[in-house]
Amino acid sequence: MYAVHVGQEQNEEKSTKMFHTSTQRKHWTFASENELMNIRQEVNSAYRKRFCENFPAKKDVDFLTVEEGMKLIEYYQIVLIEVCDKFQPPVSNAVTATAVAYLKRFYLRTSVMDHPPKEMFLVCLYMACKVEEHNLSVDRFVEILPVDRREKTKDFILAHELLLMQRLNFHLTVHNPYRPMEGFIIDFKTRCPKLADPERWRPAVEEFLRKALMTDISLLFPPSQIALAALFSASRRSITSYISANLGEHQQHVLSQIENIVTVVNGHAKSTESKDQIKSLEQKLKACRNPENNPDSKLFKKKRADRDKAMDESM
Repeated sequence: MYAVHVGQEQNEEKSTKMFHTSTQRKHWTFASENELMNIRQEVNSAYRKRFCENFPAKKDVDFLTVEEGMKLIEYYQIVLIEVCDKFQPPVSNAVTATAVAYLKRFYLRTSVMDHPPKEMFLVCLYMACKVEEHNLSVDRFVEILPVDRREKTKDFILAHELLLMQRLNFHLTVHNPYRPMEGFIIDFKTRCPKLADPERWRPAVEEFLRKALMTDISLLFPPSQIALAALFSASRRSITSYISANLGEHQQHVLSQIENIVTVVNGHAKSTESKDQIKSLEQKLKACRNPENNPDSKLFKKKRADRDKAMDESM
């Protein structure tokens, strides 16, 4: 028992150090929700300015607002999670969380009007499968789709993998709360065997972490604190005792942080956008999306034809 406990402490320390020195902490963890909103507003404004400069004839375009873009992203986060449940066998929680993290990060650097989430969410999921070692060929991956969509989707994924990696600054490792959660459960069993059996909390903990995916929590807090908040939400009394007994002078700060996380997650309003409302937003998106990135636009087709012609002439 002692050896297991020591080994667990070492694993938790290693995991914490890994996050502490990670690109996630340095580049993808932000100070506040206000900072995230400012970034999104800057991306939206930059896209509008660039669009007006590149297409001056389209003066009266009705652009999507930041809030409208966020509604589309949240909707496709839900779709992404639902798609993850369709795989047989299902993909791991780590794959789902990493895919959602990619989607969030991508749209911190990219406007939905440049690359719509309806097209990009499967690229994020396929990349997450690779990174989290859920080994699927792209042909196997698209088998979850209707037959008539498979070939086109496969071509799109392969054509946009590099774009996704570039917008993520090639920071592909995502530290999710699932590993520290398992560590905390083992440590709780060891340190507090008389308090409660944490295994019975799993359904509530996993539901909390699933709800957390729909928020910006992963962009604001370390995964260890998110994991502890999930356990705290399942048994406030037991986890408060665990923190008080083991974190010494840091206990008040940690308790404050996890209470903030629980408040944000439990206070997050479930998306109430109907499919008709999403269709309305996507209809609006058609008029303001970048035609250079739209496979159905005349400009995109002309540029592709010119590129293919130039390649043929050079051979």
